[in-house]
Amino acid sequence: ALSRLPGISLTLWCISASDRVSGPGKEEAKNNRQQEILMEISIHNFDNKLRISKQDLYELVRKSVDKIDLVIESCRIIFIGDETLREMHEEYLDDPDYTDVITFNLGEEKIEGEIYISLDRVKENARLFKVSTENEIYRTIIHGLLHLKGFNDKSEHEKEIMKHQENELLKSLQIY
Repeated sequence: ALSRLPGISLTLWCISASDRVSGPGKEEAKNNRQQEILMEISIHNFDNKLRISKQDLYELVRKSVDKIDLVIESCRIIFIGDETLREMHEEYLDDPDYTDVITFNLGEEKIEGEIYISLDRVKENARLFKVSTENEIYRTIIHGLLHLKGFNDKSEHEKEIMKHQENELLKSLQIY
């Protein structure tokens, strides 16, 4: 897998799918599950100077996955340098341009997502769009999760749809 790089620490946080069931029939839904489904969330190379914590990012992923009804086995969020992400962008997507995020699903039957984020690019985008770096990180992670859900952003129309989904999710999570 791409994230199996030396020197990357692993932090795990698991939630069960039954925790995502609420309202009438919650107990029935729990009892009907043949097996407990766990989601592993890991964050690598996190910058502790940010005004958000790893726990904030875990919560963002958990709540976002729930809101967009994404069944996922694992999600790795990996912060890397601008040039490294540009090289990955060229190697895997045949695009030599800089980007803020690249998402991969490494699973064959279940979603095993890896979201690579350039903190340099995120900070630049935050300045450009006059938002906090933290809010731009949230948007970038949500963008990656939407890719795992099946959204694309190749055409202008797809970009508009994806941006709308990002905005709606950020709004529903009370981030903006």
